[in-house]
Amino acid sequence: MQQTIGMRNIKTAIAILVCLIIANFLQLQYPFYAAIATMISMENSVTNSFAAGKYRVMGTFVGAGAGLAFASIQPENVWLCALGTIVVIYICNLVKWNKSIPIAIIVFLAIMLNLQGDSPFHYSINRIIDTLIGVGVAVMVNYLVFPPKYEINIRKARRLLAKEMVYILDQLMAKKEFNLKKLRAQLKKLEKYLDISKEEFHLIKDGDDSLENIIDEFESYKLIYEHLKMIQKLDGEQNLSVDNMLRLGNQHCDVTGDEHELQRGAQFMIYNYHIDRVLNELESMGLPLPYGAKKETLEQD
Repeated sequence: MQQTIGMRNIKTAIAILVCLIIANFLQLQYPFYAAIATMISMENSVTNSFAAGKYRVMGTFVGAGAGLAFASIQPENVWLCALGTIVVIYICNLVKWNKSIPIAIIVFLAIMLNLQGDSPFHYSINRIIDTLIGVGVAVMVNYLVFPPKYEINIRKARRLLAKEMVYILDQLMAKKEFNLKKLRAQLKKLEKYLDISKEEFHLIKDGDDSLENIIDEFESYKLIYEHLKMIQKLDGEQNLSVDNMLRLGNQHCDVTGDEHELQRGAQFMIYNYHIDRVLNELESMGLPLPYGAKKETLEQD
């Protein structure tokens, strides 16, 4: 597979460049920590960048506070480093900042082992400032520079999902075998984009559909997928009921026979139950049924 330079890769490099320029302008003593904060905070969305940055800031405050306290006793003391690590982890767990633990420990150990004659208080304050600069740069770059285009991703995922759904339903109506792996993959892809978009304040609509409508559509697709899974588990070739034949308007189905002559076993009932539910979901989304005919149209004829 050919490797390409992704947009997140480019934005991370831009964020580090901006961060180092700011650090040079402000004459920060250790621009390394600001750059690290930027790198860790760069995520695939503005919201995720903010969340990662938030954990970084919270961890920095805990680590800086613990580092200040223990370094004031004796910097570089190995026993105090071990004891302080326990304290930092305990505090983060106590306040449910579990994702901040690695950063908190890094900052704590940086203060304990890297003072180089600086005062613990001054060094701790500088680490907090470095972190705030790094996080701020990451969020702003992610928002301003090539922001993620969730609308386009969602529109494409919806189109591919609908295309795969139509193909599977056509296979089902033709009594051919169908595979749900691709449909499941398309569902997961759309779900991933929706999960990100729910938290992004700038995503309002995809065309004429609001995010709420798209989520409702996704839930209908999931229900159809579950019904198709149940249909796939049935043994042998199944027959449509007369009601479902009429509803589909399938030109290849004989709707003139007596329904009692059709198979009326358990699998027949199960099969037609799930077919009926699939058709209900399609109609609720305003989509055409397979073979393009709805029940109301047939009854009018």
